[in-house]
Amino acid sequence: MTQATTLYPGARSAATDTAGDQRRAGRAVREFRRWGLLLAGLTVFAAGLTMMIRADLGLSPWDVLHDAISGLTPLTFGQVVVLISLVVVGVAWSLGVRPGPATVVNSILVGLVTDAMLATGFLEGLPTGPVLARLGVLIVGISAIALGTATYIAAQLGAGPRDGLMLGIARRSSRSTGGARAAIEVSVLVGGILLGGSIGLGTAVFVVAIGPAINISFGLFGMEPRRPRSLGPLVRAHNAGAEGTR
Repeated sequence: MTQATTLYPGARSAATDTAGDQRRAGRAVREFRRWGLLLAGLTVFAAGLTMMIRADLGLSPWDVLHDAISGLTPLTFGQVVVLISLVVVGVAWSLGVRPGPATVVNSILVGLVTDAMLATGFLEGLPTGPVLARLGVLIVGISAIALGTATYIAAQLGAGPRDGLMLGIARRSSRSTGGARAAIEVSVLVGGILLGGSIGLGTAVFVVAIGPAINISFGLFGMEPRRPRSLGPLVRAHNAGAEGTR
């Protein structure tokens, strides 16, 4: 013979409160993980940028442009990065990729962390070292930039300024994310050269390698679509993440 268990109002209320607390704790853990991915990705990205600078074999296309504008204006390199980032955010938004917290944090944090790493003397003696060592650091730096990009996009808190542009162009032009990124880099490089920015072997290596590196890094997070038209869910997921954290 079984007896029915009766839950009094107070017991039901306690059970409901416990379930609510567990859900809130679960959401907090997920949010902590997402912000951890974001900050880790931006730090890895900045480390990659610093390694490219220290290798002294040529800047990435965006940094060729930043360097050129900095040389033509009273703005510092970091100020130019912020200015260009704001312009790029506007263009990406017009292509349907809404800015999220990562967009704002990226615009500020990457420059600050890169400056901080350079100030510590990280790889300071590398420019006078053997060319093979510098080339090795350059390749590691490019890989770090690609991995950092995929990591903070995986956080779904909003893509960085240039990555939002990459996603928007990929969706509109039926390119892969890597293909869109490579096309953007080439266009920016031409602009930087015309304005007098400095280029070198590292610039060419970056243009050739960044597309495949981005595709591989996206694949690590299961984000790289097999067909270009499936980019829609990726962009919608990004926009949902940007909207959900406001």
